[in-house]
Amino acid sequence: MIQSLRSSILSKAQLRLAKLDQLREAARIGAEVRVKKECVELGKKVELRVRQAETKRMRILKWNCANGNRPARLGHQPDG
Repeated sequence: MIQSLRSSILSKAQLRLAKLDQLREAARIGAEVRVKKECVELGKKVELRVRQAETKRMRILKWNCANGNRPARLGHQPDG
């Protein structure tokens, strides 16, 4: 009787541990998928902002050239 009770308790404990292990693994995989997705989304946002900045720089450069202004050089003081 006691042996079958021990066996039953052990069996239930093993089932609980197996379920916890499955949940832990599912959570780990879910977190990895989320991180990869967020990384891809962040990369797309960065690429978009880089393109927007380049477009803005080109507009400023064209505007300066159209208005007879020399393009400014970084670290260069204008004549004055």
